[in-house]
Amino acid sequence: MTTKKKNIIPADPKTISFLQEYSDAIVETIQQPLIVLDPDLKVISASRSFYETFKVNPKETKGRFIYDLGNRQWDIPALRKLLEEILPKTSAFDNYEIEHDFESIGKRIMIMNARRLDSMQMILIAIDDITERRKAEEIKRTDRIRSDFISMVSHELRTPLSITKEGISLILDKVAGEINEEQKGILGTAKNNIDRLTGIIDELLDISKIEAGKVKLKKESVDMASLIRQAASSFELSLKEKDLELRVNIPEQQVDAYVDPDKISQCFTNLVGNALKFTDRGHIEVSLQEKEKEIECVVTDTGCGIAGEDLTRVFDKFQQFGRLSGAGEKGTGLGLSITKGIIELHGGRIRVESEPGRGTKFSFNLPKYTAEEIFREYLNNGMKEAMEGKACMALIVISISEFNGLKQKYSGEKLGAILRSMEELIKDSIRRDRDVVLKGSGGIAVILAGCGKEGALIAENRLKEALDKYLTNEGLSKEIKLRFGSAVYPDEAENDKELIKKAKEA
Repeated sequence: MTTKKKNIIPADPKTISFLQEYSDAIVETIQQPLIVLDPDLKVISASRSFYETFKVNPKETKGRFIYDLGNRQWDIPALRKLLEEILPKTSAFDNYEIEHDFESIGKRIMIMNARRLDSMQMILIAIDDITERRKAEEIKRTDRIRSDFISMVSHELRTPLSITKEGISLILDKVAGEINEEQKGILGTAKNNIDRLTGIIDELLDISKIEAGKVKLKKESVDMASLIRQAASSFELSLKEKDLELRVNIPEQQVDAYVDPDKISQCFTNLVGNALKFTDRGHIEVSLQEKEKEIECVVTDTGCGIAGEDLTRVFDKFQQFGRLSGAGEKGTGLGLSITKGIIELHGGRIRVESEPGRGTKFSFNLPKYTAEEIFREYLNNGMKEAMEGKACMALIVISISEFNGLKQKYSGEKLGAILRSMEELIKDSIRRDRDVVLKGSGGIAVILAGCGKEGALIAENRLKEALDKYLTNEGLSKEIKLRFGSAVYPDEAENDKELIKKAKEA
């Protein structure tokens, strides 16, 4: 048996030239730092990113021995080991980390990957500069450790503080016997300082939770006008003590927002409290304005103001926003950072305007939601909780038949009053805090947490009886007809659209 010899055709010089230009073009344009060496470890070429990253130019790089680059800055023991010991044996190495302090660009942490191409008589070294990534990871790790430490310490302090405060209160109430006025004053001061320390601990816990992403908003439809008036009223005594005027510019009508009322009230209290600290004369004004797509809340004071260079640090942690030299007691410097975090969790934004000696204005805006958007969010949150808890969730839809005809017969105010009465009646009937009742344009939806089909049907019948009785008593049973339907997730539907469809068709 004879074996055919392969004809080896010498490479055409033009082809070699073309391939060289082609490979050079690839190396030149690649975004990652890349250097190409010959078998003697001399530089053939390098990518533009290599020159930019390591602050060198082609003239002082090409044709040079790699260890001689940058005034022998590349004479790195770890790199020598890779090129002279590892690469000759394996033809490649991956994800090899090298840390080196370069004279021109400082300390760098690099991940290197290399390939030896014997057929082309060259070595390719790709370099990933991960210095900034490592810094970010370290900062994140440090923040997490600090946040966990603050959270742990704060929790540990809460119990003894609570017990101490309770003991002082019992003595002040003379449960343990009579005390004189001097003793009463000392104990009162101690109690006030415990309250202040408890407030500081609460702020530390709040900022830790916000940074850790552990804050869960309990959003509901809220009248912002009422919420702000109530929060502002809590400062009446403090304003009177400083002889300051409180100006309230809030619409008389209801301004609905879909927010966590406790968290937004906390934000507003933080802003008014800061204004009160740093205002000795004049007034503090709170205002609320409903716009087309958002709601704007503003707190303005006539206090000492903030220096321009400090405005960028106003919402940073542990900052007193440049007013340390002015009036006002020192706090933790966390209030504004917490406020910013809460507003952003709501999808809003906050900003500040100020001039030294001319007061400060804080404004925050919250997005407005349609009834449909609010309903969808409640529904998806309920489905998520059901999935995580491996439980069920029921949706009951109560629709008003011929709703458009009723709109023509009744005024908007009358029909709205009927729907509100029905909504309140349903809320009283279901009686569980975690269940949700939402009033829409043509009916009412009820979301029942941890409820299966049997429970949904029982609740549906109970609501039907209560609403039929209400409509009969109001003389509306002949004109207003209700349709009831229910569906259960995940037994009868896999997503929100399917769940709504099933409930409406039931």
